[in-house]
Amino acid sequence: IVCGGLLEMRKIAMLAEARYVTVAPHNPSGFISTAMSVHFAAITPNFIILEFGQDHLKPKAEFVDKAWAPVNGYLELPTKPGIGMELNLEAISAASGHPWGRGFPKHIDGSPAFI
Repeated sequence: IVCGGLLEMRKIAMLAEARYVTVAPHNPSGFISTAMSVHFAAITPNFIILEFGQDHLKPKAEFVDKAWAPVNGYLELPTKPGIGMELNLEAISAASGHPWGRGFPKHIDGSPAFI
């Protein structure tokens, strides 16, 4: 969640709700961000739709215990503890040579420079 985390995302949504504006988060960041976004959607009255990258169709789906896939256009709220998924640390370790990063420019302090 590029905006600064789940709490900041909630603050943005609450400001929008006070003005009768819906929110539609953009989520290109993978499974953990998708899980957090699903939880965000469940507690946000003015949430309308979530954009996500369909990671369940990509090879990195092995990085989690169960890659969430939409059912009839919806991602179901998990019933497992925590965020509802577990990382597959063995698969992640096996892919450790993969260069990570979104490819966006950053400021010297690490903050995004594309806003």
